[in-house]
Amino acid sequence: MSSRRSRKKAKLSIGTKENIDTIINDLSIIIGRKSQPKEESGQVIGDAFKNTDAYVAAVSLAVPNIDTLWHDTGARDAFLKIKRGRKRAIRFLIAIAVIISVIILAGAVVAVILISEWYKWIILLGAALLLFLGSSSIPKFVMGPYIAKRDTQIPEKFPTECTLINKFVKDLIQIRRKP
Repeated sequence: MSSRRSRKKAKLSIGTKENIDTIINDLSIIIGRKSQPKEESGQVIGDAFKNTDAYVAAVSLAVPNIDTLWHDTGARDAFLKIKRGRKRAIRFLIAIAVIISVIILAGAVVAVILISEWYKWIILLGAALLLFLGSSSIPKFVMGPYIAKRDTQIPEKFPTECTLINKFVKDLIQIRRKP
């Protein structure tokens, strides 16, 4: 009876299938195979980029050929290239915001030093208010929509990478469907 079991292929557990589903959903959202949710799309795609590699590693413990597929198909390299491009865009926007903030702050400090009248304090207060409002609204109204728009353009900007990831997703679907 034990020889019969050893010949029989082990079934995937429910937890493993759920983790494979999570990987498929996350990658499908990233490459545009599945539409992004309207609410908090930036958060969903950010979580997908953050967690996918870890999920693949975790599932690979139960199904080792998934890790082999992830690396050999080039899907991991394609995924990391898209992830680096997204991080680069976010860092660029943050750098611009910091530079603008430094310019505003430097202008306010110069105004306080050079102006001897009472309105120098209004200029300083105005600069502080501008920095406060900018720091609370820029991410929400400028950076968020820009990143969300850029995320929807991933299939257009990275067609080769999306094709590789899509092939990996199809392979995962076949692995998940096996009895």
